[in-house]
Amino acid sequence: GFSTRKCNRGAQTRAAIALARIRPADVLVVDDLDLGATLSEQHELWAGLLALSGDGCTVIASTTERAAIPASALIVDLNPEN
Repeated sequence: GFSTRKCNRGAQTRAAIALARIRPADVLVVDDLDLGATLSEQHELWAGLLALSGDGCTVIASTTERAAIPASALIVDLNPEN
């Protein structure tokens, strides 16, 4: 079978997004979306996650790179700056 263990984080996230599109998921959780990904790659990953949410999948993603978060995403800031 196919294993993503040898893939980099971006490829693992893209595979999760693709699998959730093929076999619709109710919820997809992605931790550290920005880990090892360029800003451009993060924008691509967010686009895939937004497409999933548009299909009715609840998407929960964590990131430290606010610049890549789409304007339409609901943000829950766990470390708000004062």
